[in-house]
Amino acid sequence: MGYWEYVYISGQWFWQHWSVTLLLSLFEGGLFLWLTEPLGEKHNGKWASSGEKLVFLGLCVLIQLRHLPVVSHCLAFMALWAGYLLLTHWVDLGQALFFSGIFCLTSELVKLLLKDGVVAGIIAYLIPGLPGGVLNGIILVCYLGVLGRLTFFIRRQILNQLRPGFGPNGVQSLGLLLPLILHLLVRSLQFEYMGTDSYLWLRLQLIQIANAFCALVLVLTTQRSLAAVRERNEHLKGEMLLREQQRQYLVRKETIDAVNRKYHDLKHYLAGIEALSAGGGATGEEVQGYVKAMGREIEPYEQFLDTGSEMLDILLPERIRQCQEKDIRLIPLVDGRRLGFINSLDLCAMFGNAMDNAIEAVQGLKEPELREIHARLGVSQGLAMLCFRNYFDGQVKKQGERLLTRKENTGDHGYGLENIRRIAERYGGTAAWEIQGQEFSLNILIPVPPEEKTAE
Repeated sequence: MGYWEYVYISGQWFWQHWSVTLLLSLFEGGLFLWLTEPLGEKHNGKWASSGEKLVFLGLCVLIQLRHLPVVSHCLAFMALWAGYLLLTHWVDLGQALFFSGIFCLTSELVKLLLKDGVVAGIIAYLIPGLPGGVLNGIILVCYLGVLGRLTFFIRRQILNQLRPGFGPNGVQSLGLLLPLILHLLVRSLQFEYMGTDSYLWLRLQLIQIANAFCALVLVLTTQRSLAAVRERNEHLKGEMLLREQQRQYLVRKETIDAVNRKYHDLKHYLAGIEALSAGGGATGEEVQGYVKAMGREIEPYEQFLDTGSEMLDILLPERIRQCQEKDIRLIPLVDGRRLGFINSLDLCAMFGNAMDNAIEAVQGLKEPELREIHARLGVSQGLAMLCFRNYFDGQVKKQGERLLTRKENTGDHGYGLENIRRIAERYGGTAAWEIQGQEFSLNILIPVPPEEKTAE
């Protein structure tokens, strides 16, 4: 009897014992849940999420207790993992198969190296006569440790680098499934030579190990390269959107300046007409009434907000007008006198993105008492604070700690909070969001430079 045959036969009773089966199913199931944790969950409720995980682990135990043949075992777990991701996470079929295939290929590679492969044979060769229970107990401990460490490495290399809207595509999923299919095909053929041709058994074992290892290396390196390219493209796209917002601000500033000059001149013209028509009888009264009516029409254009910041003086009235049109109460508490150390275009981008997100969230609410936005800008205790608070419908789509856009076109949306965070960090500050029920808060904190504090 060869070493590998001895390991396989002596371990049949061990690996099919109910305690080992329960341990393996719970460990592998929990490891898969941890691996896919960075993916955004559809259900935000704590109890709903816990219930889904318990059902998933229960199904893992049931499949493991069936002690299916290797190919059927892999396919059953692939179906369970992919189905769980589709039902509970923001992924499509291709992405669900990709992450399920990654975990399946990883666990199979570790089993080939330890449980059914080289390491088990080496241990049996180095320590002849070692009882099967002890041998397989050592292999079990090694399997759990190596699979956990390799899963941690894969999560760090792939999932932690994912960006909203930039998951694996169908081509990448197919590129992973093809070597997995080859692995299962060779795996099914291998057991036909158990006890008849030890050398062919070993060769097939080495082919499977090489196939699984090469597939994982190619997937990890390709995914990391694509993630770097996508992150660079995402950054460039965010910069383009940011520059477009800044350009719109400059255009709006020039337009408002021109309109203000025209209305200022028009007011003088109306005052002259009113003076000339004084004492003109009925016709004069009609002219005066007409002039006063026109004066009331243009009066709002001369009601400037004096926030202490030229940029906020321009953008805040525009946001007030938008909120009035959408029947939203905007409650601003703005003091921009000490925000001059922030570049006006950066301040424009942070304020504009935050207000756009707040307006978009509030305008879909039907309850009048919830259609409200609080905006507080100013400096306190050496920190520039831009705080926004609003209500929303309570539905959140996120990936880890990252909020995802709920719009269909994810390629053109979802950059607002990311741009805000990037700008705040450029000034040594932070941008953090918090959700309590239906209330969303965005807090941007930026330290005031020492020279600005001295100038106070």
